[in-house]
Amino acid sequence: MKDNASPLAYYGVYPGAAIKLIGRKEGAEKNGPVTQEEREESAVIHKIDDLANEAADRLSSRMQAYLADAQLYIEQFSASATHGVSDAAFEEIKTAERKKLHDAYVYLNEALMQYLLKLDGIECLPEAEKARQRRRQAVRLLQSWMDQLDHKRESVKQSEVTISQ
Repeated sequence: MKDNASPLAYYGVYPGAAIKLIGRKEGAEKNGPVTQEEREESAVIHKIDDLANEAADRLSSRMQAYLADAQLYIEQFSASATHGVSDAAFEEIKTAERKKLHDAYVYLNEALMQYLLKLDGIECLPEAEKARQRRRQAVRLLQSWMDQLDHKRESVKQSEVTISQ
C-alpha cells in the first residue's frame, strides 16, 4: 500500500474479504541479507501451502457431504422396515444411493491421490527443514482425509452386510 492513510476499501478490500499479508514487520528484519536458499525454501513452502489450501477449498465441502450422506445411508437403510414402499422400489432407491456414494468416494479418493502426487513432486532441499516439515504436515492432512473416507466406506459396507443377514 502506497498510502497508509487510505481506507482498505480504496484498494478493493471489502468486508469479509480474506487478505494475505506478505513481508516483514518493521524492525523485524534479520541482521543479514536473505540468502538464496532462504528464498528457495520460502518459495517451496508457498507452493506447498497453495496446494494444501487448494485441496481444502476444493474438497472439504465434498468430504463433509460424503460423510454426511454415508451416515444417512447407514441410518436409513439399516432399518428393516421399508415404510410402505414396495421391495422393488426400495431396492432401486438403495442401489441408486449406493451408486452415488460410490461415485463420490471414487472422486474424492482420486482427487486426494492427485494432490498427494503433486506434493510428492515438490522437491525440498535436504537443508530446507521448514519446507520438509510443511510438506509432511500437508501429506498427513490429506492422508487423514483418505482414512476418514475409507473408514466411512467400511461402515457402509458393514451396515450392508448387517442388513442382508
